[in-house]
Amino acid sequence: MSRVLTLSAAGVAMILGGFAASAAGELPTLTLTLSPREIKVGDLVEAVLTIELDAGAGEPQFPTFPNWQSHWGSAEIRDIGKVTRSAGDGDSDAVSGLRARYSQTLLLTSFRPGSVTLPPEAVTLGGGETAIEYLTEPATFEVGSVLPVGDQPLEPKPPAPPRSLPVGSRFWWTAGLLAALAVGLSALLLMRRRADAADAAYAGKPIDPWDALKSALDQLATARDAETVFTGLSLELRRYLGRSLAFPAAESTTTELRRRLLRSGLPSSVCGDVVRLLVEADAVKFAKRIPAPGRVLECLEQTRVTATEVRNFLRPEEVSKPGKEGEEAA
Repeated sequence: MSRVLTLSAAGVAMILGGFAASAAGELPTLTLTLSPREIKVGDLVEAVLTIELDAGAGEPQFPTFPNWQSHWGSAEIRDIGKVTRSAGDGDSDAVSGLRARYSQTLLLTSFRPGSVTLPPEAVTLGGGETAIEYLTEPATFEVGSVLPVGDQPLEPKPPAPPRSLPVGSRFWWTAGLLAALAVGLSALLLMRRRADAADAAYAGKPIDPWDALKSALDQLATARDAETVFTGLSLELRRYLGRSLAFPAAESTTTELRRRLLRSGLPSSVCGDVVRLLVEADAVKFAKRIPAPGRVLECLEQTRVTATEVRNFLRPEEVSKPGKEGEEAA
């Protein structure tokens, strides 16, 4: 019977002690966690500062966290998070209520290898004369160098092998176009050299535009390439008009040449024939248009006829001379 009374008395004492601790409330706890604790130079360390306190009945206590600047000890502060509140780990009861947890996260770094120590910082509860400060425990993290260990120099990487670029259809189309352009320019240069040689042969005496045109057209009639023929035809017809009307026709565009011919008084039909011949020649030279079979000889003959009409308009006295018409017909 006495043993039962003793156990009962002990149980009552334990229950009364529990109620007394609840009524008094638990003390706040302040913790600091670092993650990770080993980094390389320039990497970030997450520092979480947490205080957990009793949030029972009565006025709530709001902790005051440190007024952070740019550094914490020798560590550089890269980011300062807001203070957040969440429920604590304690259970609720009728006297003390719930535990509350206040946390703040900082991002730290260091650019010096070695051990970095974070000195104690205070979190304050209350204010005025009743304010109580809770200090963090000193914490450290290690910063490793990114340079190789020892005096071994960095080995340079070997150069990458050359890479072969894919050759597609665009390359061949471009190469073909450039080759055709080179051939056309070569033909034009050759025609200019022949014309310059012909001009040199007439050095010291006046050049007859009609005779120079007939000679050039006879040479073009023997060419096999249509582009060469039309290139020479355009050049020689322009030279004939320039020599006959005394203006730089070879350096003029087709539009400028048409305006000059109309101002010279030539019949509009003759001007139209000249412009049509030059436009067709430009289409073969620049647009690479392929003329119909037999069109090359037709254009050469039409050039002779058109040049004759220009000559007859400019020199009507030669046409009216006796026997001249018979000579032209022959």
